[in-house]
Amino acid sequence: MTAINYTAITTGANARAATFNSPLQELDNAIENKVARVYNVKGPAYGALGDNSTDDAAAIQSAIDACEAAGGGIIWFPKGTYKVLSALTIDADSVILYGAGPRTAAIHTAFVGPGVTGSGTRRFNCGIHNMMIYGDNGTTNTLLDVLDLDEFFASNLYIYDCDDIGITIEGNDGSSRGTYLNCHVGGCENYGVKITGATQSAQTFIGGEYLSNEVGMWIETANNVTLLGVWFENAAVHAAAKGVVVDGENVYIAGCRFELNGATATGIELQDGANGYFIGSQHWSMGGATPTYISFPTPNNLDGAVIGSPNTTAVNSVTHQFRSAQRCLGVGTGSAMMSYGYSDLTVARADAYSGCIYIIPCYTGAYTVTRHNYIRMDNPTLVASAVVTDAAVIVFDAAAGTHKAVDAGTTKTTPGTVNAWMKINVNGVIYYIPAYTSKTS
Repeated sequence: MTAINYTAITTGANARAATFNSPLQELDNAIENKVARVYNVKGPAYGALGDNSTDDAAAIQSAIDACEAAGGGIIWFPKGTYKVLSALTIDADSVILYGAGPRTAAIHTAFVGPGVTGSGTRRFNCGIHNMMIYGDNGTTNTLLDVLDLDEFFASNLYIYDCDDIGITIEGNDGSSRGTYLNCHVGGCENYGVKITGATQSAQTFIGGEYLSNEVGMWIETANNVTLLGVWFENAAVHAAAKGVVVDGENVYIAGCRFELNGATATGIELQDGANGYFIGSQHWSMGGATPTYISFPTPNNLDGAVIGSPNTTAVNSVTHQFRSAQRCLGVGTGSAMMSYGYSDLTVARADAYSGCIYIIPCYTGAYTVTRHNYIRMDNPTLVASAVVTDAAVIVFDAAAGTHKAVDAGTTKTTPGTVNAWMKINVNGVIYYIPAYTSKTS
């Protein structure tokens, strides 16, 4: 803001200085010097045009450099499309890129990218808000590289159109404790977001959309990642699209929506390195011919997992749910694995189409296993005045002739005193186990 000059009154009782700043100028100075330093990329000191024709990279970088030299502040992007032909690099703490709105202030990454990146030296408390970064699909590989930017915060950020990755979260020094609020990432040929490296911990994504990406988000070897209320969508753009691929530890996914319509799309793919994760209360709308909701690796070396209560919609007349499931791997005595599912079948299906308890044992390495109990209950404990009578390991609550897992009557001659028969399926062959209503019969 330019100072307002007043005519000097140099004599008499009303004498004053020749010039002074207007109240608005004083307020502007206070904001810049005491509260936050604001660097307008279109200001005369920097000269960005935002006309989507001129290369504004040098002008914007000079504003970033001035901000860094002063100890941090806000890089302000007024309305405009800022074409850049080289990366904008953040190399200091507390540098915030802030736009006039994601549909009015945009960085056009018109080269291979990244459009915005860290320097590779660990920096803290940087971020980008209320703007868009987009590329030239067919030319641009990466748009935002959160390289060694620790405690990074992005909100109301739109990332669109690139050949490879929309947002990469990576680094040698660590890019931990990042937060992404209401971000939208789309049109990326490989990954909307890729989190890579064991040091990339405590990344949180709240809300937002990740759409028309081959893979919405790849959590590769990272740990402590949280997804809350995120929408993953792919309207058959990629036949084998995936919402989230997990190869890291301690991943929490809750309240998300998976609307993937590719023929063989997968909602959540759990890979060999995934363990300690929670998947709960998702909404599924998978419209492809043969979709997979949650896929497990082979071998199933997943540890400490809980899958609970996703909401679903019907796909090919079949509604799938997973409830209160857990899957874990142990070595030695006391090991157990379990995956519990629920299928609401509304059309005829072939033998062994679904299972409410589905166990896939996997033995690896030079181990000898004797009498592995696939379903086991040990030492039930009665506390205080608790009383339990007639506890049963397996309960099948269906009348004979309904599901036909149980046949009533003594239709078999050996043994003749049997009251009912329970069926088991071994490799597609039905066998019968005799059941008695009396221990003495």
